[in-house]
Amino acid sequence: MNSVNHIELGRELESKRAAYKQKWDGYPTKSLVDGKQVKDIPANDLEGLRRMMDDINEVASKHEIALSAFENAQAIESKQIENSRPLNRVAAVVDTHSVSEQFLKSSAWNGRVGGKFSDVELDRAALTFIGVKNTMTTGSGFAPNVLRDGTVVPIISRPPQLLDLIRIDQTDQNAIKFMKQSTRTNTAGAKGETVGLEEATIAYSEATVNIRKIGVFLPITEEQLDDEPGVRALIDEDLKLMVRQKLDEQITVGDGTGSNILGLYNQSAVLSQAAGTDSPFDQIMKAMTKVRTSGRAKPNLVVLHSDNYQSLALTKTSDGLYVFGHPGDAPLNRVWGVQIVASEALTAGTGMVLDTDFSRIKIRGELTVASSNSHEDYFTSNQVAIRAVVRAGLQVLRDQSICKLTGLS
Repeated sequence: MNSVNHIELGRELESKRAAYKQKWDGYPTKSLVDGKQVKDIPANDLEGLRRMMDDINEVASKHEIALSAFENAQAIESKQIENSRPLNRVAAVVDTHSVSEQFLKSSAWNGRVGGKFSDVELDRAALTFIGVKNTMTTGSGFAPNVLRDGTVVPIISRPPQLLDLIRIDQTDQNAIKFMKQSTRTNTAGAKGETVGLEEATIAYSEATVNIRKIGVFLPITEEQLDDEPGVRALIDEDLKLMVRQKLDEQITVGDGTGSNILGLYNQSAVLSQAAGTDSPFDQIMKAMTKVRTSGRAKPNLVVLHSDNYQSLALTKTSDGLYVFGHPGDAPLNRVWGVQIVASEALTAGTGMVLDTDFSRIKIRGELTVASSNSHEDYFTSNQVAIRAVVRAGLQVLRDQSICKLTGLS
């Protein structure tokens, strides 16, 4: 007969929850007309998600029963140990006189000089007699037993801000190669009946996007994993978040040197719009116009550093009215009809206007978490290395679909 315990069930529960979360994170996100972000789940996956959640609920119920049984057994064992201790059969000799009566009989009182004490001497004599030395407090006495409430608060860190707004494609290659038209001379023209046509020129060149590795690992002792089953799920999720945060930064402002991804902001032929004497509104509109005319794309996203996003939202008219409406209304999320997103991967004073249809994140495989004790001397020292890694690249089909903003006020 198979047997289980609350520790094994706890590990199984966290593993199933992590698998569900990983599957959920793998679905693309799309924007609704009201600007809200939702997961785009294929209809064929809904039944599978339901079965995964039913399985999680079943294991959670078993874990709760097993944990309750374990705690009850521990309580019974503690009570048995307490009842088995021998009783102290030495009877204490108790003086039934009151403290005041004992004090009046004491040698300190009866031996007082001149038949009386001063107030200070009386206080000192009384305290010496009844044996008061120091006040017992929780700090210097018996510390209270305070239990944690189960809350785990992560440290402050920048979340992925642009990652879920760019199309994500799967690939099984270590590089993406595609063709870009490099030359196109249109010599079409109206000609007379016997006049020859002009010759056009068309040429293509190959472009390559390398798939880069982004990862991180954490060493942890086997004792820590055994003694606190829930810590593994916390570590797995935190390491995956670290990888997603770095990938978000790379696709935004990666410089392409070494093993870095070449990000949107640093593509070689992106357009640029400096502030000059323009207001941020004018500058953004001019950048949109460049994307439309020079890039022949349709701008659908404005990316700003949070400081510049705030500056835009706080813009007022000469009579003190907010340009984007009363602060009690819906928050600023569009400018010139285009969605705005804040990203601190950019530096303050910079931004981007882009058509996201020309940019694709290429993922080879999935963001995976694995563990091993084969690193260095981890096997003999009972340590485990937990690793999170993803292989990804950024494919920009048309550099001119992006216009970077500089000198934003």
